[in-house]
Amino acid sequence: MGLLLAAIVLYRYSFSQLQAYSDAVEKTRETIYNFSRLNSLIKSLKIYARNYPESDNRDLLDRYFSARIESQERLRRLNGLVEDDSIQSKRVDSLNLTLNRFLVITDAQLHSGFKPVLDSLNRLAIEVLVKDMEPAVQRSILHEELVLKARKSKTAGWGNWLNVWVLTFILTALALLGVSIFSNYEQFKKRQGAEDFLNAILNTTQNGVVSYVPVFQGDEVIDFRVSFANRGVSNQLHREPEQLIGKTFLELWPSASREGSFERFVQVFRSGISEEFEVQSLDPQLKEWYHVSVTRMQEGLTVTFNNITSIKRYEAELQQKISELERTNEELEQFAYVSSHDLQEPLRKIEMFTTLTEQRYGAELTEEAAQYLHKIQQSSQRMRHLITDLLNYSRVTSEKEPFVKTDLNEVMKNVVTDFELKIEEKKAGLVVDPLPVIEAVPLQMNQLFQNLLSNSLKFTRPGRQPRISVRAERVAKKINGSGETSAHYCISWIDNGIGIEPQFADKVFTIFQRLHTRDEYEGTGIGLALCKKIATRHGGDITMEPNEDGGTVFRIILPAEQAT
Repeated sequence: MGLLLAAIVLYRYSFSQLQAYSDAVEKTRETIYNFSRLNSLIKSLKIYARNYPESDNRDLLDRYFSARIESQERLRRLNGLVEDDSIQSKRVDSLNLTLNRFLVITDAQLHSGFKPVLDSLNRLAIEVLVKDMEPAVQRSILHEELVLKARKSKTAGWGNWLNVWVLTFILTALALLGVSIFSNYEQFKKRQGAEDFLNAILNTTQNGVVSYVPVFQGDEVIDFRVSFANRGVSNQLHREPEQLIGKTFLELWPSASREGSFERFVQVFRSGISEEFEVQSLDPQLKEWYHVSVTRMQEGLTVTFNNITSIKRYEAELQQKISELERTNEELEQFAYVSSHDLQEPLRKIEMFTTLTEQRYGAELTEEAAQYLHKIQQSSQRMRHLITDLLNYSRVTSEKEPFVKTDLNEVMKNVVTDFELKIEEKKAGLVVDPLPVIEAVPLQMNQLFQNLLSNSLKFTRPGRQPRISVRAERVAKKINGSGETSAHYCISWIDNGIGIEPQFADKVFTIFQRLHTRDEYEGTGIGLALCKKIATRHGGDITMEPNEDGGTVFRIILPAEQAT
C-alpha cells in the first residue's frame, strides 16, 4: 500500500511538472504566432501606405485601417504574454514605440496625396522602420525559443528519471493506474513535439544563434568556447556551423579584445544582465554591420545576431537626402527673399510713372487708355501685396529672431486695434478668452493672428453677422514618439464664415494655393502658408477642420517653452 501511495505521489508530481511545461510550450507558440502575425501586418501596412496615394483604391485604405487595428491588438496581447519576462517586456515596449512612429508616417503617407519628394522621404522612413521592427520581432521569437531550450535541458534529467520510477510503480498496479499511464504518455508526446518544434525553429531562422561556455583560468574568464551554432550563421557570417563549434571566441575573432566585444561578453556573464549593441564585423574581410543580443543562459552565453548592413545604408542615404532637402529649402528661401527684395525697385518705378502719366496726361487720355492705366495700377498694387507677403514668408526662417516670453493677449490686442475699422465695417462679433504667455517671436505671432483675423473678416457669409471666437487650452504632447511629454497650448480660432471643404484641409496651407478667384475674394494665396510656416518654426503645427455651425476651426498647437 505504501508503495502504491508513493507511486501516486510521484506520478502527480510528474504530471504537474509536465503539465506546466506543456502550458509553457503553448504560451510560447501563441507568443511566436502573435510576433509572426505582427510581422506580416507591418509588411501589409507598408504596402497599403505605399500604393494607396498612387491608386486611390478605397479597398487598400480599408485594408490599411483593418491591419492598423489588428497590429495594435497583437501588441496588446504580446504585452500580456511576456509580462513576466523583463527582457521581452522591454522589447515589446520598444516595438510599440517603433510601431507608433511607423503608423504616424504611414498615416501621413495616406493623407499627403502623391507628392514625389515627400513620398520618397516617407517611403525611405517606412523602409527604415520596417527594417528596424523585423529584426526586433525575430529576436523576440528567438528569445522565447532559447528559454524553452534551456527549460528542456533543465528538466530532461529529472524527467527521464522520474518517468522510469513512475513506469516501474505503475507496472505494479497496472489495473488501477492504466488511465494515468495513458495520460502521462500523451504529455510526453506533447513535450517531444515541443522539443522538435524548437529544434526546427533554431535551424530554420535566418538569424545567427551561437552558444558559448566560458573558459576559466582560476576565477578569471579568459575566453568563451562555441558549444552550439545554428544554420543561420551560414548566411550571417558566411561560415558553416561546423567551422565554429569547438573553437574559442578570441580564436575566431582576435580583434574582439581590442574592439570591446569580449569585455561585453564577460560583463553579461558576470552580471547576468542581457545586453544588445551594434557592431561592425570583426572579420576584416567583411564590411558589414550586425545587431547583437547577448544573454546568459545557465552556465554559458547565448548570442543572437542579424545583419543590419542594409539598414545602416538606408539610414545614411536618408540622412543624406534630408541634408540635401534642407539645403535646397534654404536656397529656395534665400532666392525668394532676394528676388522679392529686388522686384520692389522696378515696381516702385512702375507705380511712379503710372501716377505721373495720370497726373500730367489724364485729361488727354482716351477712355480706353485710362482703363488700361487703371489696370496697370491695380496690377502693381497686387504685385506689391504679393512681394510683401513673399518677403514675410521667406523671413520666417531666413531671419533667426530670438524666442522671448510673449504675452499673446497683448499680441491679440494690437492685432484687433489694427483691424478696428474693418471689424466695425463688418459689424463682427469678436470674443477672445484669456491667452497664454509662451516663448515665441512676437512679430511672427502678430503675423499669425493678423492673417487668421483677416481671413475670418474676408470670407464671410452674405446676410450673416460674422462671429469670431478665440480660446486656448493647455495640452500635453509626446516628444518624438517617446513616453515623455512637454507642455503645449492649443489655440482654437473659430468663425462662422463660408468655411472650407475637408478635402482642401491640407491644400489651403500650400503657398500660392487659392480656392476662389480674385474676382470673388482678393488675396495672394500666401496668408495661410505663412501661418503654417510660423507654427512650424515655433515647433508647433496648425490644422483646419469644418465648424459644426458653418465656418472654419483652426487649431494652432504651440509649445509653452522652446527646446534648448
